[in-house]
Amino acid sequence: MILKSPRSRLRVVAAVAVASLLSASAPAVRVDAAGPVRIRARELSHPVVREHTFALPLDASHVALHWPGQPHARILVAFSRDGVDFDPPVPVAHDEFEDAGGHDEDEETYGSVMVAGGATAVRVTSDRPIPRVSVVAIDSRDTRPQAWSLAPTAAAATTQPGVISRAAWGADESLRFDASGKEIWPRRFHPVQKFIVHHTAGKNGDPDPPATVRAIYYYYSVTRGYGDHGYNFLVDEAGNIYEGRYSRSYAAGEYPTGEDLEGNSVQGGHALNHNAGTVGISLLGTLSEQDATPAARSAVERMVAWKADRHDIDPQRSALYVNPVNGAEATFANIAGHRDVRETQCPGGYFYDTLPSLRKSVAARIGSTFWQSAGPSSVTLPETGGTATYTVSLTRSSFSDPVSFTLSGLPEGASATFSSNPTTGDSSTLTLVVPGSVAPGVYTLAVTGTSGAIARTSSIRLLKEEPSFSVSASPSSVTLPDGGGTGSYSIALTRSSLFADPVSFSVSGLPEGTSASFDPNPTASDSSALTVQVPSSVPAGSYAAEVTATGGGVTRTASMTLVKELPPDTVAPTVKAPAQRFVLGSRLGTSAVPVMSSWSATDDRNGIARYEFQQSTDGGSWSRVTLPTSTTTSILRSLTPGHSYRFRVRATDGVGNTSAWAEGARFVVGRFQETHSAIRYTGTWTRRYASSAYGTYLKYATAAGAQATFSFTGRNVAWIAPKSTGRGRAYVYVDGNYVTTVNLYSSTYLSRRVVFSRSWWRSGTHSLTIRVVGTSGHPRVDVDAFIVLH
Repeated sequence: MILKSPRSRLRVVAAVAVASLLSASAPAVRVDAAGPVRIRARELSHPVVREHTFALPLDASHVALHWPGQPHARILVAFSRDGVDFDPPVPVAHDEFEDAGGHDEDEETYGSVMVAGGATAVRVTSDRPIPRVSVVAIDSRDTRPQAWSLAPTAAAATTQPGVISRAAWGADESLRFDASGKEIWPRRFHPVQKFIVHHTAGKNGDPDPPATVRAIYYYYSVTRGYGDHGYNFLVDEAGNIYEGRYSRSYAAGEYPTGEDLEGNSVQGGHALNHNAGTVGISLLGTLSEQDATPAARSAVERMVAWKADRHDIDPQRSALYVNPVNGAEATFANIAGHRDVRETQCPGGYFYDTLPSLRKSVAARIGSTFWQSAGPSSVTLPETGGTATYTVSLTRSSFSDPVSFTLSGLPEGASATFSSNPTTGDSSTLTLVVPGSVAPGVYTLAVTGTSGAIARTSSIRLLKEEPSFSVSASPSSVTLPDGGGTGSYSIALTRSSLFADPVSFSVSGLPEGTSASFDPNPTASDSSALTVQVPSSVPAGSYAAEVTATGGGVTRTASMTLVKELPPDTVAPTVKAPAQRFVLGSRLGTSAVPVMSSWSATDDRNGIARYEFQQSTDGGSWSRVTLPTSTTTSILRSLTPGHSYRFRVRATDGVGNTSAWAEGARFVVGRFQETHSAIRYTGTWTRRYASSAYGTYLKYATAAGAQATFSFTGRNVAWIAPKSTGRGRAYVYVDGNYVTTVNLYSSTYLSRRVVFSRSWWRSGTHSLTIRVVGTSGHPRVDVDAFIVLH
């Protein structure tokens, strides 16, 4: 990037010089330090079914939580400094660091860093069972002997604001490197395009902001394993600006810029897919229900005003963002909130609504000036040349002087005019006249608008095509019988007006043993005939081939397909025998149990045309079962408890090959009423008559912790219970291990429902435990029956 004017040049400001220019009311900035702060941290993990108290191994200034999956879990924490009295619980907000991805049900969910105030214990509450919650206890308080110098922040609108360097806030730079001394997160630099504002979702009224900056640094670097801060800068409520992501070493007295010596910004990790070429600025605290403090807003405005003016970015405009890493494009505000590029609450609803006024304030700080853009970004002309038109647009901020335009990078022989030039309006039209004699290629042009000491530059592209041709093959596919034969294709050339060179052909991708010839080859005309000879020894299949045409320094390709048919299909389908299971949500009859039978079959060539399904009861003869459709692969059967059943299936493919019968295992449907001796109850359970129940009776409990444990031998089990507005939730354990939480609430009454089921590959001895949660307002949980296949 070339910075062309006093408003755009790099500014290196020594601390002593800045101190002499300052407003006495500006926040004070620490610019010296006595070495890094060595952070103490420990991590503890434990399941949280409903609530668990963690005794911390150190007095924690900060705490952060993470757990597997379940990003929608509501987690609350309460801190205690004596293990007895706890602060009111507060929700855990999600962390916003997004260098490598978002949440997934199978991935780790990370909470934000929370101010703990010297806590020695943390009480964690969850609205659902979590198999493992990890608590990171951090002590990032500064115990070093202090050697601070105080220098207020520069107040001039577009002078670089004072920034607390990493050394000043005590960054332990060793955290950025692995055991071999390699940088964990290598730095990459890109031109600045956008500013994205965040909040840390932490404590408002933070008593020790530098400690919070250090805690976030440790959490991102060590716990999350990224090796550095995700934000480029952080701002506290007093208006102090902290250097975040490491960019480079700075000269003595130089405020950190977050840029390399060419003015490119270091890539952070604050907005997924939008980190490269953006500056992430995060305000400490939570701004969902309150605005940033006046001092914090002023600090953000000063930093953005300085950088926007420095990099020719219009603070009030929305413009195209092009990711310099992957080329992805999106249009959004030049000063954006995190939620503009990602589904998140960041930077807090209250503060986000004030971004329009922040953009105006930034423009006002920059003062009387203009910004410039040019479009379209690229114009393509044919090989014969022509006229290309662009519009140069100006955005003025209390600026009415005329702006003059110049153009650089134009190829020799082409001409350019601006209309009007200079302009006192908001636009000018750039017209390029490009003759055919201009060499083909891609030309990057720079449009510079100048008025007084202000110069703004926009890049555009001009593409001039070279003489060329295209090639195609017809038909796109030729099919030959299994005995082989001759295939013919017509190869057509479409030449541009200036392309007359002969073109040579070759073909690749044909099967071994095949011969091919072009007639003519090369050709100076617009076509050639391709003949392919395929012997019977060539294996059957579909072959993707490619014709390559080369001439005049230009190479083009055309795709085609050669198909050699298979011999007649005489192989029957492969069938997998029927398997049984209970279906969640199905309703038991008064004397029958719904059981789902499922099967499958494969046929490599012609697919499955139909299935036949049969049933045997108590070892009797096979009887046909009518399927809903000819290719149905499952059917729900009502079976009577106490009887044995067996199912079999066979399949016929598309050319009439029929498989042998595939027989499933014999099984018996077992029914266990609520009073069966295989069910053991703990806590208070009440047996009650219910005409709609399975067997007209059921048992229920309402007290949290009441349990019903069913012990059985089988390969399928299901819990039968009613659902209604008066029913609540229950934890379900299989063989002593928690597996899920079942909610029996329903707006309508539903009787005899399968509310939980589990299957195994083979029959075995198992236990199923129902534990009452005690849901507020509707705690009741019922056991109507259990059913088993064995």
